[in-house]
Amino acid sequence: MSARTLSAAPGSKGAGTRWLATALLVAMAGLFLLARHMGGANPAWIWPRAFAEAAMVGGLADWFAVTALFRRPLGLPIPHTAIIPTNKDRIAENMAGFLRANFLTAPVVARRMGRHMTLAPSCIRWRPFKPWYIIRSNGRANFTVLV
Repeated sequence: MSARTLSAAPGSKGAGTRWLATALLVAMAGLFLLARHMGGANPAWIWPRAFAEAAMVGGLADWFAVTALFRRPLGLPIPHTAIIPTNKDRIAENMAGFLRANFLTAPVVARRMGRHMTLAPSCIRWRPFKPWYIIRSNGRANFTVLV
């Protein structure tokens, strides 16, 4: 997959979020440079400088981590990147096995459906009673339609 297919379309919500993140990163770089320049005039500038530095490092680390999940950052063949596209079949198989083993077992499904679930009342609610047919239930999932 190319980077173009994974990027947000211009004008979409993802494009606006990306623009905001880039603007904040540039603002923190500007604050860092200002605090570095003004550091000699007043020692209090060390706090905005540390804040801006931490924000830049955190922003770049987050960008790299999220980008590395879906594609190769900057197009470089860095190991352990493009994890999801490379392993999507294995991830899907593991998810399916987890769901099958933990959520689709007979005891779990039976507990979720309840012991007293009957099909006849559900059918009556689904198709309102009309005088030309009658549904008879024996209290289980069996029913008979009498016309």
